[in-house]
Amino acid sequence: METYVNDSAVWRTLKHIQVNDGGVWRTVSEAYVNDAGTWRTVFKEYLNEATLTAGTFGSSPTSTGFILGFSGSYSDTATTDGHTVSALQDLSSGVSKLSVSGFGADPGIGWLYSVDVSGTTKLGSSASYSYSAGIAIWEFATLFGMVSSNAYSVTIK
Repeated sequence: METYVNDSAVWRTLKHIQVNDGGVWRTVSEAYVNDAGTWRTVFKEYLNEATLTAGTFGSSPTSTGFILGFSGSYSDTATTDGHTVSALQDLSSGVSKLSVSGFGADPGIGWLYSVDVSGTTKLGSSASYSYSAGIAIWEFATLFGMVSSNAYSVTIK
């Protein structure tokens, strides 16, 4: 389900909602309206939750993590909005990358709010971003700290 907001005459997909609750900002994962006595969902946060078992691939730089079809495993590659997590990796060059495929057009850096690997969270807005041929890539300046053969809980918002 996609929810849209009109931002200065441009319709944008709404992915995250925050409310101020007595001075504390809280993230809303779902929002509803009462339509003549029937509660209807009007917003549901995009989400991917999975278990990643890290593998190692390549050389110079070496990748530790998950690359679809090549290295490691990822328990559920489908995102709630129909795309595919195709890689989540730490590189020996000192950066980490998240690759998501299946886009028909460039979703922009804002598609990713955050990625968390077993408690290490990186914000999409802090990444370097690129897009080509249906694949969006977020590159972070620091590592998640993955070690080959270890399992990690992953949450992508």
